[in-house]
Amino acid sequence: MTLPTGTRLGVYDVIAKLGEGGMGEVYRARDARLNRDVAIKVLPAAFTQDPDRVRRFEIEARAAAALNHPNVMSVFDVGMDHGVHYVVSELLEGDTLRARLAGGALPPRVACDLAVQIARGMAAAHQKGIVHRDLKPENLFITADGLLKILDFGLAKLMEPTATPDGTTQPPATALTIPGMVLGTAGYMAPEQVRGEQSDHRTDIFAFGAVVYEMLTGARVFVGDTSVEVMTAILRHDPPELAAPAVPRPLDRIVRRCLEKVPARRFQSASDIAFALEALATPTVETPALAAAPTADAPGSWHFPWLAAALTLGLLAGGALTWLARPPAPPASTLAFEAKTFDRRPITNARFMPDGQTIVYSTTSAGHSAELYVINPSAEAPQPLGTTDAHLLAVSTKGELALIVNARLIDQRLYGGTLARMTVGSSPRAVTDNVREADWSPDGAQLAVVHDLGNGRDRLEYPAGTALHEASGYLSDPRVSPDGDRVAFFEHQWRWDDRGMVKVVNRAGTVTTLAGEFFGLQGLSWTPDGTALIFSGNTAGGSVLQPMTVPAAGGGPATALAGVPGRFIVHDVAGDGRWLAVREDLALGVRVQVPGVEGERDLSWLGSTGARDLSADHQWLLMVDVGARAGPNYGVVLRKTDGSQAIRLGEGSAQRLSPDGRWAAAIIAAPPQVVLYPTGPGEAIRLANTGFDGFASVEWFPDGRHLLMCGSREGRAPRCYRQDLTGSPPVTLTDEGVLARLAPDGRTLLLTLPDGTFQLTTAEGGAARAVPGLTAGDRQIGWSADSRAVFVQRSLAAPARVERLDLFTGERTVARQLVNEGTETVAAVAVVAWLDEGRAYACNVTSLPSTLFVVRGAID
Repeated sequence: MTLPTGTRLGVYDVIAKLGEGGMGEVYRARDARLNRDVAIKVLPAAFTQDPDRVRRFEIEARAAAALNHPNVMSVFDVGMDHGVHYVVSELLEGDTLRARLAGGALPPRVACDLAVQIARGMAAAHQKGIVHRDLKPENLFITADGLLKILDFGLAKLMEPTATPDGTTQPPATALTIPGMVLGTAGYMAPEQVRGEQSDHRTDIFAFGAVVYEMLTGARVFVGDTSVEVMTAILRHDPPELAAPAVPRPLDRIVRRCLEKVPARRFQSASDIAFALEALATPTVETPALAAAPTADAPGSWHFPWLAAALTLGLLAGGALTWLARPPAPPASTLAFEAKTFDRRPITNARFMPDGQTIVYSTTSAGHSAELYVINPSAEAPQPLGTTDAHLLAVSTKGELALIVNARLIDQRLYGGTLARMTVGSSPRAVTDNVREADWSPDGAQLAVVHDLGNGRDRLEYPAGTALHEASGYLSDPRVSPDGDRVAFFEHQWRWDDRGMVKVVNRAGTVTTLAGEFFGLQGLSWTPDGTALIFSGNTAGGSVLQPMTVPAAGGGPATALAGVPGRFIVHDVAGDGRWLAVREDLALGVRVQVPGVEGERDLSWLGSTGARDLSADHQWLLMVDVGARAGPNYGVVLRKTDGSQAIRLGEGSAQRLSPDGRWAAAIIAAPPQVVLYPTGPGEAIRLANTGFDGFASVEWFPDGRHLLMCGSREGRAPRCYRQDLTGSPPVTLTDEGVLARLAPDGRTLLLTLPDGTFQLTTAEGGAARAVPGLTAGDRQIGWSADSRAVFVQRSLAAPARVERLDLFTGERTVARQLVNEGTETVAAVAVVAWLDEGRAYACNVTSLPSTLFVVRGAID
């Protein structure tokens, strides 16, 4: 039954019918609350009496609503009105892939781009434990601006993570499939679906292969006059050859691996497919052995810049796979990637041992601290060194390791603790406290160290005890030059900001800036001859980090290394030019717990946002967007905690919502300023800078008319001020180098002193008293209602644990152990908002599935 124009379902007014499929009719509708057009999928009336169809309809809604990814259609709402079941989603303008294929095969370049987007969307679904089970061109939509969206999770299988013997979690399928029942669309079904067997994420990978084959050829890979014949072909026949040279052989091999009959022989993750395709489509150098292409192309032919690389991945049958390249540039060296780890655990650091073949690295697993592993050339797999709670810093030319023991994860990749030394087979020997980074001199006799001075100041020493450079923010990745006379490092202005500059300091303390400003700076090493540095970062923001080189003497720009796709972090360079790099599949997640809702709610958005604050009524979440689309100053995003809305307010690093929820405070880094964005109608308020170099934090006083602003002025150490909204000069509240947090009573200030100790005082300047029990390792995430206690999180490990600390007695009690599901590749869980004694909270979950590679080429 077609719904007439003007029919109202909930708050949605039906405008026109858009189409229909096996699971429902789709209408264009108007959201009366937000004054926007949406799409509504309605379960046909004839199906509402069928419990199975209703159940599948609800599964589609739950599955799609659990996902927040650019390549998956967003679901806004689900409901039932007058017996009509409906799902509300974003209204897409464009065509289905089926419509696009009506004109025949797509150019390989276009097909490859769309395939990468499909793989990314699949990876997001699989990470949430969701298998689509009905991928086909009809369920893939291409918007007018070329963005691909996966539609229709009507056959989706929801999988719950379960414990495995090794303590990790995996998402096995639940019993939503009746044994022997065939679900899916003939022609895109995996063999296990045809046989009615249990399916998992590799089922989608098979369908993905069938779709990509059709994009490249314009024809289905498995055909027959009837569905039975098609399914027989799936079980018995090999895919026909793809047309060469129109379809390059490397792409053919990727498609064929997706279409393997046995699931274990396919790609084992969609993210690995995306990586392989990105590598394939990255322009780079020509491989001389394969450069057999003609020097001139026939009319109408197309240049395909394939990556010349040997990728030895666990997902590529354990052998080398060489890609053909035909760029206009002259031939250069070949890049080859050899995978060294396969468990996908986050890798925090990696180094070559002196022999240049053995590798030592530190890694983490959910709920555990960093531990050390070694990869011997003769061993089949990495072996644990037996040293736990230790984060690797460096390896000397004598084979001695520099470590942080009692390692404390400060933020995603920043560790702090006690510097220690050890040789393989011995136990660590403590050297000094409050160290975050270190590197050995070339002779293995001395260490360059970064000391955490507290309150956002770091000092670089070389040798240890001799200060060379001190700065606000933080210093990272110190690396001593091959001649031992210089130390390269990154300097970042604020702890919450990973952008920074590449610098070098000599033994006299003269600092030279080689490159800046870059985002996401991670991993730094000298080339063997000491003439250049290689590091990872980007110039536009976002999660992709590109290896780059810069002349160590200055005077030259940083240049990106061609042919390295995705997010690659440089860790070390051997004497023969081989380098260690970690490929990370970074995912930023946001989870929120609000009263009246069972379990945490996933409010991740675009894979690039982090939570900052919750409104007092628990209805709104304030987030910061660090993706490239947000711009160099990041973005402020307001999201409804029911997941129905996400609103961009403007640029800046979001800080706190006002007590009445009407304003969102944010920090803009360049030029430094504080901006207040209205959460409803109104204009933003930009407070006068009054000489600030930058800001560390911003909080609201309970009256909503004043701010507690902490920042630095005139190049001096940061301190805190009270600022009213009229823009009058700020009132100084703390001494230089002292930061403060404001209690709910609006008077009590919790001070962090430069030496890392804590005191209580008042905003009026009362006498200060020491705070017992609170340490530098305690992340302060919330206050008790009476302002007598703070809630802290000591470790970012998953699952997270929150403790209540009495500021007057020092008594510490466990307030809550959070239940963070699906944390097998989680690098950190950071609680950022803790309201009403924990009845409501928000946390950021960072997943870093990682693979360690040895890379050959590009560095002499």
